[in-house]
Parts: sequence; structure tokens; C-alpha cells
Amino acid sequence: TLQSVLDMAQIEAGTLDILIREVSAASVVQEVIGRHEQDIDGETVRVETHVPEDCTLRTDRTLLYRILNNLVQNAIKFTDEGTVGIEVEPTPDGVQLVVWDEGVGIAQEFRPHLFDPFKQESEGVAREYEGAGLGLSLTKRMVDILGGTIEVESTKGQGSVFTVELPSQSGGETPIIEGEPEEYDVSPRSE
Repeated sequence: TLQSVLDMAQIEAGTLDILIREVSAASVVQEVIGRHEQDIDGETVRVETHVPEDCTLRTDRTLLYRILNNLVQNAIKFTDEGTVGIEVEPTPDGVQLVVWDEGVGIAQEFRPHLFDPFKQESEGVAREYEGAGLGLSLTKRMVDILGGTIEVESTKGQGSVFTVELPSQSGGETPIIEGEPEEYDVSPRSE
């Protein structure tokens, strides 16, 4: 929760560093799955992926990781039994990321508040799921920073599908780092 609040503060203050470089989508997806291995038992919750090995994107790797991580974390969290899917497809100007699940779904009346900070469909002392209600709000803001879009389709009791379209970035005036680090640091960057 503290990290999410700090991330939101950086985004709101406009102090988030963006480092554009060539990023392997498959590599980021594998790291996200690896982070959640303990929650994926293969019996009650399974993960399916469709990510071309050669799919790359010029973007900020940290933000791409956080976007995917937040969506996959939610998909796993809200799927007691079923499948979570991660699909990445190249588009003419970037990539399309789709994270879907067979979980609890989202009520139609809550969707207008889905990306509001500190909002959850289940609130109060009787709520079913832990969290601060910042994950999807942060995800939307990170997608916006990268010039992309995020959409959701969901049916209560049947699951959700989040679709993110991200354009490939040009170098512009943002710092460019060539290559990818051996290990991925998910800590926030600050000046």
C-alpha cells in the first residue's frame, strides 16, 4: 500500500522518470508470472500465455512491468478457481496486451469507478478482498503516461478482460538505455 501511495504521488507530481528502450514483451511476461508463482498452483488457478518470443516494444520497461503485474495480480486475486490468460500481439504501431480471467467479474454499476483511486467494488469491514484500491488507478495512469489506452469487459460471476494498447515510443528527449538488465528492479525511480 505504501509503495502504491508513493507511486501515485510521483505520478501526480510529474516526477516519474521515463526511460525508453527496446523491451522484450515475453521477458516481462515471464518475470510477472515468476513473481506470482506461489499463487498459481496449476489445479485451482492456471495461467495461459500467448506471447510471441520476438515481440518487442520501445517503451519504459518499469512501467510496462507494473502495468502487467497489476493486471495479472488482480486477475489471480479475483480468480478462486479457473484460468488467467496473458496475451500479447504486435500492432502496426506498438502492442496489444490482454489479461483475462475466469474470476468474480465486475458489476456493471461499479465500472465508472473502476479506475478511481482508493475505490473497490467490495468496501467496508465486510469486504472480501484485501487491497487499497490503487492498483487499477495506477495502471490507468501508467498506460496514459505511455500514450496508450486501457479498456475492460466484464460479466459478474464470469470474469474480466483488460485490453491495453501501447504505442512504441521514439527516443525523443527521454533518456534511452540500450539492452536489458540481467535482473529487473521494481523499486520506484526518483531524482
